[in-house]
Amino acid sequence: MLAALVLCGIGGTVAAASTTTVRVTARVLPRLDVHLDRPAALQVSLLDVRRGYLDAQAPISVTGNVPGRVPLAVTIGSGPVRHVQVFGPQGTMEVPADGALFDVGAFVRGEQTALVFRFLLAPGTRPGSYAWPVSIFPAP
Repeated sequence: MLAALVLCGIGGTVAAASTTTVRVTARVLPRLDVHLDRPAALQVSLLDVRRGYLDAQAPISVTGNVPGRVPLAVTIGSGPVRHVQVFGPQGTMEVPADGALFDVGAFVRGEQTALVFRFLLAPGTRPGSYAWPVSIFPAP
């Protein structure tokens, strides 16, 4: 009977405590979110056509876990715009028809600011409602 109790661990024998070390490594993927609170459409008036440009303001916020300065790409879609000037806290940026890269490191901490877009209209543009022509996204 004593042998059965020892085998079951009931007797005076206790298993020695053991410790195990487990190392866990986690990799946090970079994340960057760009939100441009823009109008649904670009409203071009006869006055805009006569002067050759239209100004519009749009708040932008950039948040994420990417340290340092972050380049963003700006592209111009199809429509009446041949060139865009962007005015913001980093100064003025010229965006040609094929797009551009610019640095918005000041926004990484989640700050929100307003960008002013000056849309230089293409010759022959008529007054009317056009799709918003500018896209902003993290540069590859």
